[in-house]
Amino acid sequence: MSRLLDVHNFVADKLRWQLQVLLDSSLTANARMVGSLIAHDLNVERGAAWRAQENMALALGVHLSSIRRGVAELAGKGHLSIRRSRGRGRSQQYAALILDGAEAHDSIDRAIAARREAVPGHHPEKVSPANIDAPEKVSPANVDDPEKVSPATQKGITGERQYLEEPLNPPSPPPRANRVRLGWGEPPKPVGQFPSKAVRSVVVNRLGEAGAVSWLDTQAWDGEAKTIVTRLVLQAEKIQSSCGGDLRRLGVNVVCDKVRHEALSRQPRTVLATGMEKAA
Repeated sequence: MSRLLDVHNFVADKLRWQLQVLLDSSLTANARMVGSLIAHDLNVERGAAWRAQENMALALGVHLSSIRRGVAELAGKGHLSIRRSRGRGRSQQYAALILDGAEAHDSIDRAIAARREAVPGHHPEKVSPANIDAPEKVSPANVDDPEKVSPATQKGITGERQYLEEPLNPPSPPPRANRVRLGWGEPPKPVGQFPSKAVRSVVVNRLGEAGAVSWLDTQAWDGEAKTIVTRLVLQAEKIQSSCGGDLRRLGVNVVCDKVRHEALSRQPRTVLATGMEKAA
């Protein structure tokens, strides 16, 4: 399965997706080049990129057919979700998708180590008796005698930063994306299930449990108006295109409103028995 980029950790997920594309050995070099350009254009508000393919070809100095093959290859491998725009002169939208397991290989060094282990019969290094590191021969003349070492020649602790005096300003906190990993602050609280069970069951039937977690559970619910309120246009369009008919039969609307989404998200989330009684 896959998920969209996290809008609250967008830059880190954007770089993770670009690295995911670059390290996919099943992709051609052309597809990786197109993916890098799309990664540069990803927009946090829409969660997607929409540069016209003709302009991609001009920017990269390649033929238009190369861009089309690269986009099709990225979509075929699950790296992209493409929204077909209607009307002439309107470009397509490309939403980046983080694949399962991408976080396990989110660095080049980890990918190198994993691929070395995957090669059958691969040995990191063949050591013969001739090149085995022998213990260092130390003569009595160069053995450090604790009594003959003055304080000026003693080595300080290299694991800690040494200051002649205390720094004037304390170290600044790391970026938001790295605070939890480096021990700054508390990890983000997990988002619960969507409050309306009736609405969620419709989305689960259409997109599966993983699709409901990715596309619906992060959205806000206006029970009085029977409306799903999304933060991104792409999320509203995805729910409408996949579940719009079933939701309309329940009298449920889908809108994109960033301000309204943030206001509703501050309210405590409680899951209703059927999801519709209190909204009626």
